[in-house]
Amino acid sequence: MTYDEAVRYVRNTERFGVKAGLGGIRGLMARLGDPHLRLRFVHVAGTNGKGSTCSFLNSIFMEAGMTVGLYTSPYVCVFEERIRVGGKAIGKGALAGLTGAVKAAAEGMVADGLSHPTEFEIITAIGMLYYEMSACDVVVLETGLGGRLDATNVIGAPEVAVITGISEDHTSILGDTLEKIAYEKAGIIKEGGAALAYAADPGAMGVFARAASEKGARLHGLGPPPESVEVTLGGTSFDYMGMRGLRTSLIGAHQALNASLALRAVQIMGGLGDPGPAEAGRRAAEAGGAVGRAAGAGGLGDGLGRGAGSGGKVGMPDRTFHEAVSGLDEGAMRKAIAKARWPGRLEVLSEEPLTIIDGAHNKESVEALASAMGALGIGAGGGPKGGRKVIGVYGSTRDVRGVIGPMLDICGHFYTIKPNGARGLGVDAESASGAIRLMGGKAEPCADVGQAVRLATERAGADGCVLAFGSLYFIGEVRDMFTGGAEPEVVAPA
Repeated sequence: MTYDEAVRYVRNTERFGVKAGLGGIRGLMARLGDPHLRLRFVHVAGTNGKGSTCSFLNSIFMEAGMTVGLYTSPYVCVFEERIRVGGKAIGKGALAGLTGAVKAAAEGMVADGLSHPTEFEIITAIGMLYYEMSACDVVVLETGLGGRLDATNVIGAPEVAVITGISEDHTSILGDTLEKIAYEKAGIIKEGGAALAYAADPGAMGVFARAASEKGARLHGLGPPPESVEVTLGGTSFDYMGMRGLRTSLIGAHQALNASLALRAVQIMGGLGDPGPAEAGRRAAEAGGAVGRAAGAGGLGDGLGRGAGSGGKVGMPDRTFHEAVSGLDEGAMRKAIAKARWPGRLEVLSEEPLTIIDGAHNKESVEALASAMGALGIGAGGGPKGGRKVIGVYGSTRDVRGVIGPMLDICGHFYTIKPNGARGLGVDAESASGAIRLMGGKAEPCADVGQAVRLATERAGADGCVLAFGSLYFIGEVRDMFTGGAEPEVVAPA
């Protein structure tokens, strides 16, 4: 299988839809030898902020000298971004070979009368094989949707389950109240494990507390929130847990919160001291109960560094791992937070005119975006640092009114488009512009991203600001216009 064939195969599996339940991914992983049982994880769920939190965790573990896997979704520029080791996306050769192995296992399931795995299950399986092949010391694993029935929840107890902010999103699948959504996210809390949760809503926190109590898990909170937060176009500085003047290049008070969650998670892990809860799963795999099932996968002993039916755990021993985590000093933490990168989140692409992209696509994330723009003094309403004319380029989402509402005081004019491709789930550009005008804003529809950015740049002028926001797929298109499709970094070079 070639790289192009692999990507085409994965994308074609989108037709199998989204299926609630873990039966499919468990069956697929069993045919591949259950590589996840030989890996160590930090599992991250939440409505907003989980990608940035994962990036901070990735940077911290890398600073500790570990081989770190990073699994996130969706991608911004290229598919391979979703599966990373050491900050680098999976290579095309490895992706092609591992996709061939997963495809063979999926076809075997169909031949046995079972349903074909979904696209997300296929990608998750490819990632698990790659992390095992790479002998990762730890994998930072972001859920795709929800948590309880998400394919990533095939893993056993992680070193710590992290739940970031909760808001109403994907309500047709996850539920129409914060408590229902929190229940789905709480599904990543495992028996006897450790969990860290943050939610502004007391009802959601109550759901997390009940889930932890029922499972005998140790639930931790963030503790005192970050303080002395200052936001500039160069990044965000803040104090947390006695560490003063922490700094990240990511922009916004919400990024200080995400960084604090990552720091708190590492504190929790370092304090455990004993071998982590994932050890039991890996020992079970070593005993051979799952390893023998790899024989039906086919194609794993293909020179990619992993032979079919291979056993034994990968990465450093548990005690060494926890010693490495607990041994991180404040200087290393500071350096890791400063080095973390996360593309498409209040990312500055150009300075003249100032051009910013952000993947805000639901009420909470757009409110965070509006707050950050206000803190920067950028927007129609001005601010203590002066104002700039802001022209919005909106890659329309389903909830136009909920998303645009907080931005009416920021953007003096909007250009709307519907994101390209099968994943363009927003309304059409004309309808989005119409909805904005009904809300009192000024808006014009555009045929494509290029036209929208060109018109916004002309209207903003050299002293203005172009703010492109909406789905990550949309802002990826905008980003490509400025970077030529270069792979975005998730950690700054040493």
